[in-house]
Amino acid sequence: MKKEQLQEMFNEMLNRKLNESWEKPWFVPVNKNSAVTNYKTGHQYKNGNFIFLLFASMFKGFSTLQFMTFKQGLSLGYLVNKGSEGLPVYFYSFSFFKMINGQRKNLPESPYNTWTTAQLNEAKITKLPFIKIHHVFNVAQFSNVQTGESLQTVINNTLLNETESKGIINSNPERILEGCEKVLSSWECKISLVPGSDRCFYSPINDIIQLTDRPQFKNNEFFYATMLHEVTHSTGHDIRTGRIKKFKESYKDHKQAYAIEELVAEISSAFIMASNNFAPEQQKINSAVYLQGWKESLKEDENLAFKVCGEAYKAISYIAERFPEAVPYFNINSESHNEVAEVEEVEMVS
Repeated sequence: MKKEQLQEMFNEMLNRKLNESWEKPWFVPVNKNSAVTNYKTGHQYKNGNFIFLLFASMFKGFSTLQFMTFKQGLSLGYLVNKGSEGLPVYFYSFSFFKMINGQRKNLPESPYNTWTTAQLNEAKITKLPFIKIHHVFNVAQFSNVQTGESLQTVINNTLLNETESKGIINSNPERILEGCEKVLSSWECKISLVPGSDRCFYSPINDIIQLTDRPQFKNNEFFYATMLHEVTHSTGHDIRTGRIKKFKESYKDHKQAYAIEELVAEISSAFIMASNNFAPEQQKINSAVYLQGWKESLKEDENLAFKVCGEAYKAISYIAERFPEAVPYFNINSESHNEVAEVEEVEMVS
């Protein structure tokens, strides 16, 4: 089951960070591939699939967030490497049937998938949603049928050529991110840069963000990462997503609520940095206290990993809706996959 896989990945990652002082970035800089897309179609995965594939990539060490099915790879001349494990993605569709003499008669999807609810009701046809499960593989798990060359190598070479032609230096920590500069100057709550201060925080009571002055940061990379972390916190205000209040009401233990909110902020800001081709080595969870709080929370709520994933997706979407330049290639309005959001009373097929 997808839920158990996600919980296992979260536990393993957090154990590494606690026990090994793991300082790797959450996500690698992949530029146009950072939106978790289908390699063949270019369509972006959404909702639970987006977050699940994002964390699966992080856990398994995939450097490119692009996936496709076995058949899609074969159609492009690539085979899945022997021993590779696929990842489940969920999509919803609809079946149609009509009761005739007490017996269920299944009907073809077309033309009934174009009918309105009124038309279906008048014809006494039932429309039933169901979930399809497909397994996809990361591009790193494919090799060319003829040459054996890894698809990941092909992608890496393409990206290298693109960045060289555009004069983009991925490792330059002083790059100016115009999208993030717009967030800094025009975000929904005030962002204050305070010379001499050693504190960076978001105050939900006053709805303000305070950062140490820009010259005090090691470079722009650190500055943007910190700013986006605090901006993500601010998306949880009651006038925005209401996440902070929800966490406080759901988890009476302050440490647990704090741990979960910090993870949402860390994950969201790390993804936005990666989408801008940045992956700060020091952008990590630094406090073992709230990591421990997260581990304790996991024991009490088996759905907690999904909740955090969902809230991180909402936070990223909230920022991308208002400042799309700050989150390149993140298409929040993609409707390509008919992916499962909240569909109740569904049939399962695989």
